[in-house]
Amino acid sequence: MTTASTAAAPAAARPEFKTASRTDYCGNVSEKYLDQTVTLMGWASRRRDHGGVIFIDLRDREGLVQ
Repeated sequence: MTTASTAAAPAAARPEFKTASRTDYCGNVSEKYLDQTVTLMGWASRRRDHGGVIFIDLRDREGLVQ
């Protein structure tokens, strides 16, 4: 008898994580990235709700972006 596992597959087995790479660290984002798509990785440091507009602070080892 076999049982089905409900656990998620490890990140290495999920193809969407194999190709993801950051453009730069959060602390290094500046005007040089104007009009470009930027990929960042980090953790949600803070969430603020200002009456319908939600701001999320993304943090990594180099700094913070909003």
